[in-house]
Amino acid sequence: MKSLGLEVRHGFRRLRLARGFSLFSIATLAVGIGATTAIYSVIQATLYQPLPFVEPERVMNIYGSDFARQTSGRQYALSMPDFEDLRTQQATFTDVLAWGRIRATWSTAGQTVMTFGEAVTGNYFTVLGVGAALGRTLQADDDRPDAPRVVVLSPPGLRC
Repeated sequence: MKSLGLEVRHGFRRLRLARGFSLFSIATLAVGIGATTAIYSVIQATLYQPLPFVEPERVMNIYGSDFARQTSGRQYALSMPDFEDLRTQQATFTDVLAWGRIRATWSTAGQTVMTFGEAVTGNYFTVLGVGAALGRTLQADDDRPDAPRVVVLSPPGLRC
């Protein structure tokens, strides 16, 4: 133990004599530790955070492929008639929902705002197990052609 103390004191003496090397080494370590922390923070936030709905491991996307046009491997969203057929004829899934990204424009107090959103079926929130903090979410009756239009708003940056 006595020799360890002598070695540590000798090391600090050598570092004190080579101040430029010591400062460069400390700065390099600080930048490396900071960069590593930043990279792992981003990876943690994007890859390892659970999805914001109930049982995400049981959710999957279904895409179509047009073999007649020899575009196998190229995926596209199902049309609504194809989706309705899938919904009524399938026996594998608990439930099936449809969603698609849309661009929407809305006006309030003379100001027009363009925003992005999703057009979804009425069972969207029920299937994902997500509720509303205020008001209500969509319901299956909202899919009827004669039903009034319904919009569900969320704070900026929040996605289901």
